Amino acid sequence: MAISLTASSRWILTGTPMPNTPDSQVSHLQPMLKFLHEEAYGQNQKSWEAGVLRPFEAKIEEGRSRLLELLNRCMISARKLDLHTIPPCIKKVVFLNFMEEHARSYNELVVTIRRNILMADWNDPSHVESLLNPKQWKFRSRTIRNVRLSCCVAGHIKVTEAGDDIRETMDVLVSQGLDPASEEYAFIRHSILDGCSCYRCKEWCRLPVITPCRHLLCLDCVALDSEKCTFPGCGNSYKMQSPEIRTRSENPNPKWPVPQDLIELQPSYEQDDWNPDWHATSSSKVAYLVKRLKALQESNIKIGYSVVQNKESTSDELLNSNKQLGKALLHPDTCSNPNDSALKIPPEKVIIFSQFLEHIHVIEQQLTGAGIKVSGLYSPMHSTNKLGI
Repeated sequence: MAISLTASSRWILTGTPMPNTPDSQVSHLQPMLKFLHEEAYGQNQKSWEAGVLRPFEAKIEEGRSRLLELLNRCMISARKLDLHTIPPCIKKVVFLNFMEEHARSYNELVVTIRRNILMADWNDPSHVESLLNPKQWKFRSRTIRNVRLSCCVAGHIKVTEAGDDIRETMDVLVSQGLDPASEEYAFIRHSILDGCSCYRCKEWCRLPVITPCRHLLCLDCVALDSEKCTFPGCGNSYKMQSPEIRTRSENPNPKWPVPQDLIELQPSYEQDDWNPDWHATSSSKVAYLVKRLKALQESNIKIGYSVVQNKESTSDELLNSNKQLGKALLHPDTCSNPNDSALKIPPEKVIIFSQFLEHIHVIEQQLTGAGIKVSGLYSPMHSTNKLGI
């Protein structure tokens, strides 16, 4: 896979080029020579076997001398003493604040989880739909993955209402006296769909809880009291269901009294799986990355770096342009025109690494949209797609 990569230079860093065993194990060197594109033995397996491998294994001096000559030509050996001269690794950690859109989408997922647990009979792990129920391990794993990706990669994981639940909620409110033609009806329905400010604390809530007395509250305010509405001046008591009265199919072993009418009034919501191709995706990390790369581009332009426009330029021409650039930087007065063609050399490249394959897609999408040229290299990836990188 890596052999097909197009590169001007190739390096291999290895602590043990071949196993340190009683057997020679010299054959382990050939794949590394192949990666390095070594002319004598890396390109032709038969030449390697005839010239080095078989003579060396037969303990013929010619095989040993050829191997030593080969290693002296392409290998740099470092002693343990040399490790003291290696410069220290400089690690810089930047703590980023969530962008507003990123924070909102992440908080939306957190609220979805808290809502599920609270509405499942007030944090009762026995409820069959609760994320705390051991039987919901698949749903729990998917939810945790969504939250992790939303935090570490990007947000905007869609949260949608399930089926006709919202319509059923509104029908219950109508049966309790809500006029379907009123502005209150339209406002409650819109708030359940898209969110609203909590009536009690005035904070924005993406998934508000509607009480039987038609107050829209956030989870924090609802959770203050499981027996009555917490809206100031209301205090409407919920219809409590005691575990001793009867059990239900969704909770065969209830642990404590729950507000039955409040819980049954709420619509259900589903989480879609995280999708890196959503164009609305916004990442705080990628936004910071784009900002830094833009600054780097501007810095390169100021010192005379720009992309070579003539693809047929020879290596000698590029070498001369490098020398002239160095001369211009040492003696600014000699550079009369910053756009001189001699200064047009390839700019510095930046390597971006991410353990999240999903994040790579988001990075490519955002960098391309920002006008920054990018080439992706990730696994799995066919070798033919790597030739142009």
